[in-house]
Amino acid sequence: MRLLFTKPNVARTLTVARFNYTGAPQYFTVPPSTYQLRVKLWSGGGGSHPSYNTAFKGGSSAFVSGTLQVQPSEQLTIYVGQAGGNGIAAGDAGGGGGATALLRGSTVLAIAGAGSGSLWNSDYGNCGRLQDQTQVVTSVNGQDGVTWGGSYPAAGGWGYGTGGRGGGSGIVGGPGGGAGAQGGIGGRGGLGGGSPKGYGGTSSWDELLLNPVCEAGQPNLPGGSSDYYKDPLIGNYNQNGQLVILYKSM
Repeated sequence: MRLLFTKPNVARTLTVARFNYTGAPQYFTVPPSTYQLRVKLWSGGGGSHPSYNTAFKGGSSAFVSGTLQVQPSEQLTIYVGQAGGNGIAAGDAGGGGGATALLRGSTVLAIAGAGSGSLWNSDYGNCGRLQDQTQVVTSVNGQDGVTWGGSYPAAGGWGYGTGGRGGGSGIVGGPGGGAGAQGGIGGRGGLGGGSPKGYGGTSSWDELLLNPVCEAGQPNLPGGSSDYYKDPLIGNYNQNGQLVILYKSM
């Protein structure tokens, strides 16, 4: 007599792991029987001018997502970017946001560009030029804004690449640039000539990240809101970043 055996249909559940800003590297160990991850990154938003109204808000972060082939038990390293500090006095500019990045060993798999600080206006984390995106990437700090008071009261956000510091008021300080694969340029302030605003950091990813998507930041919402969810508490002005890993588990 011939016996027939059927393989049981084992349901796999979608699991979502969220990593928030802690000020230190974090780690993710790939679970058993897991060979693919979907990853989503938001960096820190830029700090604001003390007025906090629409014209003086820091920039929001860019968003990067993609699929990563992995092996069970391997470990990935995660840096989640902090929001840039806010200005204190009337002429203080905000600091740039810190960059969020995902690493395998020393290889940077993906990094999202952070938002710049604000003086009278700000700049959002961006996606860079197409020819710069798929490459072995490194992190670069945002540039400090010019200070006219001899101080930097607004700190740049921590991350895999730190945001530039916001300049102090003496006359009118310059906002800090956002961190990213290419750090944003800092601003010069009201009477310093040149640009009064800082610039957001640039996003990038390694060729190991499959099906990559990048969305630049947007006013009052971080990049990627159409892809995942609209959450003004992630990667927006004055807000820390986040890294999300999705995978099917037994």
